[in-house]
Amino acid sequence: MTEIHQNDVNIYSDSVTSISYVANSFILSTGQPFAPHPPAPPVSAAYAGSDGSLLIWRATAFCGRHKTSLPAEYFVSRSGGQQHLFGLNVASDTTPSELNFAFGLDIGLLISGGGTSIQRLYFGQGSNINGNNWWVGGETLNRVGSDRGSITITGGGSTDVFEMSQQSGNYSFKLVKKKS
Repeated sequence: MTEIHQNDVNIYSDSVTSISYVANSFILSTGQPFAPHPPAPPVSAAYAGSDGSLLIWRATAFCGRHKTSLPAEYFVSRSGGQQHLFGLNVASDTTPSELNFAFGLDIGLLISGGGTSIQRLYFGQGSNINGNNWWVGGETLNRVGSDRGSITITGGGSTDVFEMSQQSGNYSFKLVKKKS
């Protein structure tokens, strides 16, 4: 029997100013249940750390878990291909061949000069012998090794580089602005 699960993905960062769901970007393996209709993972934020400097952003998808090639193909395509994605706790694969579901988030990053740059990233949940795991990708994300990526934003006379990697577990990323 298929059932709805709470599927959380976390982003730890003091450089993120906003996160919003990309309308109509949710794709799920055929026959899996989801809620609400249409599915739109809610996004929440909470502070961690005593000084309130590190923010935990969470997107939650309420849906079933059954991996197929359809969400994986969508995720890889929307991400821009193998050089623009990476996964947490993956075995040896550089792209997912099957995912449970995938969706897009627009992430606001604080850039030099105080402005915000919106970066569209896609997230997908798969599984392996270690349990459920998450992938992230986007056209502006460049893979750096097997378990991290970077986003470079150039404009207004400056260049900002953000590094994305595993925070903890199979479902938490950290996004850090590298020092100039």
